[in-house]
Amino acid sequence: MLKSRKDFHDYFDRILADEKMRTHVLSLFVSVILFILGLFMCILNLFTGTLYLVFLTGGLAAVLAVIIFLLTHTEREKTGLFLLSLSVLVLLSLLLINGGLEGFSSIWILILPFTAFSLFGLKSGGGLSLAMLVVILIVLWSPLFSGLRYDYSRAFVSRFPIVYIACMFIGTSLEYERETSQRLIRKSQSQLKQLSRIDELTKLENRRAFDKRLNELWAEAVQQGQPLSLLMIDIDFFKAYNDYYGHLEGDLVLINVARIISETIVHDREIAARWGGEEFSVLLPHDALEKAIEKAQKVRLAILAKAIPHEKSGSPLKKITVSIGVSTLIPSVTKSSRELLAQADKALYRAKNEGRNRVAF
Repeated sequence: MLKSRKDFHDYFDRILADEKMRTHVLSLFVSVILFILGLFMCILNLFTGTLYLVFLTGGLAAVLAVIIFLLTHTEREKTGLFLLSLSVLVLLSLLLINGGLEGFSSIWILILPFTAFSLFGLKSGGGLSLAMLVVILIVLWSPLFSGLRYDYSRAFVSRFPIVYIACMFIGTSLEYERETSQRLIRKSQSQLKQLSRIDELTKLENRRAFDKRLNELWAEAVQQGQPLSLLMIDIDFFKAYNDYYGHLEGDLVLINVARIISETIVHDREIAARWGGEEFSVLLPHDALEKAIEKAQKVRLAILAKAIPHEKSGSPLKKITVSIGVSTLIPSVTKSSRELLAQADKALYRAKNEGRNRVAF
């Protein structure tokens, strides 16, 4: 419920931001306005005695009532929009033929290009605007309608189509700019979303994205009754490496380790992330403990085989090595994903305390 002016403005901003919602609200608004207009024209023609126009405008009002029902009570929005476009075309054509109040009502036709582009977009809106242009040319210039349409002045007949074409051109330009801006905004939003979940250095998912994926996989595993495993990977003596080789070389090590993790065990289901600093984490959905240990050993050996020199490693290997903690749980509603993290963290510290370059669980 909208309890304040701020709530109303926030709701209105969300409507404008959501393209589908914006189109829906505009379509409903136009349908209601046209329904009232159709009903008014029907009553007006009833008093003037033009019976065929009474039936036409009355039928149009009934169609618009159906459109309003489709837009508010069903999922058939495309059908409603199609009928709305036809109704707009018919109503404005009748307005052009009838002339309305001393011929001035036909001026309302000039807003069609702008409304059509707002409702239906560049392609469909352009089609509706062109269809209306054809109707204008036929009604005003064809001898078939000379005795049926309102007695417009010669200047009106010659200039009105030109003014309408100018409105079409302006409407097309505005809609093109709007759609271009929308595409750029969507592209920027997609890029920002990507940047918000990816670690810039290693191109793995970041901690925030990892936490979100952990919660999703935990909920999925609860439903399916499948195990969920986690690897916590830490580069051994990394601070000493940075102090000796420099941070630029340290960044290259992080990039290499991330690539090895991705190439070694990350396929369709597995999710690798940079946990922070020199620590990485890998989620292994549906993997039991034995399978998770096997994958952890695969990563450890692949990094060792890379043979990245590390003179200050504190081990006789003098190479970059990793320690890995493994934990596995079968998630349930009585457990928390924090337990999985805590167990993996304890296993990682055990691997380090037992001499590093090893897997513990």
